[in-house]
Amino acid sequence: MFQGAALLMEAFMMYMPGAIDELVPRLLDLVLHQIVPRADTEGEPNPDGTVAIRPRIEESNSIHILFLETVINALIYNPLLTLNHLQQREQLNFFLGRWFAHLDRFRRVHDRRLCILALTAILHLPLDQLPATLQQEYARLWEALVKVYEGLPAAIKNREEIEAEMERDDDDDEDDEDETGAANGAHLNGADDEDVEDEEDAYLDSLTRSGMRSWNGEGGTYGDDDDDDDEDYMLEEDPYYESPYDSIPLFSRFRETAAQLSARPDVANVVQHVLSTQTTVVNEI
Repeated sequence: MFQGAALLMEAFMMYMPGAIDELVPRLLDLVLHQIVPRADTEGEPNPDGTVAIRPRIEESNSIHILFLETVINALIYNPLLTLNHLQQREQLNFFLGRWFAHLDRFRRVHDRRLCILALTAILHLPLDQLPATLQQEYARLWEALVKVYEGLPAAIKNREEIEAEMERDDDDDEDDEDETGAANGAHLNGADDEDVEDEEDAYLDSLTRSGMRSWNGEGGTYGDDDDDDDEDYMLEEDPYYESPYDSIPLFSRFRETAAQLSARPDVANVVQHVLSTQTTVVNEI
């Protein structure tokens, strides 16, 4: 349920640019309600008997990352609107802290693409339009951007390896089909039907077990800290996934952003300082 909600909100903002301004604050509030820690009066108390402070969706859960991506998508959709709303809700520092603390968990090419587009969208805003928090930590945005780019080549390589493996599997399947004789066609078709039914039953059974394992009704939270590895399948690379942002050249975007902002009087000193301290990574972009 939560995964579908996160993906639906992402689709709204990616495929309806400029058309859902009134909806974005409501989407952000829905996300914040799930990930911001608050008093849990229904779950287990602390050992000393005090009320525990925890989010509805635990930080270790992959759904937490997907909801962070909803906010990241909102930053791409309309950075000023999103920043102002987070500031009004007094959750801007919380979001930035969670986002930057979990940058390594944005492993897919799509994840890193979103981070890059969101960060560059913020950086291109006039400095005096940014909330005071970001004006004071402008360098931190650049450092996060460089870190995202640092892991991008590995993400691209991983995606290419998965694509190559899938192509090999497809070729093997085609070879197996060619080797089957026409005389056994009817028999094999019947066997295939049984195999498909068995596979479908196994898949549904797997989904059922996963759903039961993921929902922890006692604590009222989604996810189980003991099954973090099982949850992380949601963050695995999917070569078939496509988005409207795929055509944006990421490496040239960095160079263009660095060149433009290095020449902008209000931020030039900060940009040049960060780039000079990250020369190893910057030179490889």
